[in-house]
Amino acid sequence: MKKRFLFFLLGLLVLLAGCKSMSSMAAVEGSLSSGDYLAAVKAVEGQCEGADYKGKNRLLYYLDYGCLLHYAGFYEESNRALDQAEFIADELYAKSISRETGSWILNDNVKEYAGEEFELLYVHIFKCLNYIALDNCDDAMVEVRKANLKMELLENKYRKATDEYNRNAEAGARVPEADCHFHNSALSRYLGAILYRDDRSYDDARIESEWMERAFAEQGDVYGFNMPSLPALSEPEDKALLNVVAFSGLSPVKTPLNFVVTASSGILSFSATGYDKEYVQDLLGFAVLPWPGTQNINVIRFEIPILRDRSDVPDRIVAHIDGGAGSEYELELLENVNSIAKDTYRRKMPYTAVKTALRVIGKKVGSMAGSKAVGNASGNDALGILSGLLFDIAASATEGADTRGSFFLPAYASASEIALKPGIYNITLEYFHKGTRIFSDVHQGVEVKKGALNLLESFRF
Repeated sequence: MKKRFLFFLLGLLVLLAGCKSMSSMAAVEGSLSSGDYLAAVKAVEGQCEGADYKGKNRLLYYLDYGCLLHYAGFYEESNRALDQAEFIADELYAKSISRETGSWILNDNVKEYAGEEFELLYVHIFKCLNYIALDNCDDAMVEVRKANLKMELLENKYRKATDEYNRNAEAGARVPEADCHFHNSALSRYLGAILYRDDRSYDDARIESEWMERAFAEQGDVYGFNMPSLPALSEPEDKALLNVVAFSGLSPVKTPLNFVVTASSGILSFSATGYDKEYVQDLLGFAVLPWPGTQNINVIRFEIPILRDRSDVPDRIVAHIDGGAGSEYELELLENVNSIAKDTYRRKMPYTAVKTALRVIGKKVGSMAGSKAVGNASGNDALGILSGLLFDIAASATEGADTRGSFFLPAYASASEIALKPGIYNITLEYFHKGTRIFSDVHQGVEVKKGALNLLESFRF
């Protein structure tokens, strides 16, 4: 009987350990780095039925696929994919608050992925760019308005979830609210300004430019660089305007961070492996939390996901235009998606850390009770201790960090507005890092029209 029980526990451990798998997007990233966007699209298409994209991860497929289709120039197909992403995200958002409150017993990995705030914002921005490329500025403007509204709605998402939990928590640790500084996208406002200008709605274009100025004035944590030149409020009489937008790098990815929590004398203490208390305080907004009536419990380990950068901003991006009035035109940094991702993600960090800690504490209390029961039933204290150890390991195996997230959003957006005589130009975008040219993006036969919205996109991943 004892052997059967021991084999059962060992089998449970093996099963749980085998449930966690990781897959690599290295091949797709390699295609992006070489500029072979079609190959990247095909690679993701081939993985649509894989574990990374199927079932509870369906939103990720449409996010990644929609971005790659845009880079490859398949604008209608990109919009169809991003429409699906928007539909799924809205559907899951409608359920999110009530679902979050009742989901503390489950790891986030077992739930359907609902998207991060910054990911859902850029769904609308890339749909806007698709519509501009399709010469449908009316629908492009709709997407700009949706992006601005999305920021207002998502600003309160985790605040509502936190308030809901704190209202229902009769006793125990309360989740502190996290500060977030991002609520206004300069890239969205930039696109709005040039779209309104194209529509001859000059007062609206002025208002969008003022919002762009406010983005830099009020959000220094995410716009910690010089504000680029604002779009002109109207087109010069004798020239046309060309807007060049360059996307570079890849946005942050989630990686697991090992945390330790201890409970003693009504206090929960948090620490991160390899980091000091100041890091934990900055990351979560706290390092200790009161929890009246808690048991004294020694070290319990768990993981939470954090964002890690993947790339640096190019030193310079320069546009060379054959036949242009000047020899070269500098692009200016417009949006740091890395900073925005981290700032919006900060909203959920306290909530994620506390709910994960309370869940693993509950499992620990259960394993302690189970260990005692096994020891009493078997008359063998050693077997009870072993079962408790195996329960702890099994619990740890089910508490891996939820590292799901979109993989192919850019890290930076840069822009320049160039006044040119109407005509057809060959344009080369050169990317520099530490003074060395690392990439040239050549566009031949670019038509710049008078009285039209002329937008040229460039990518370097």
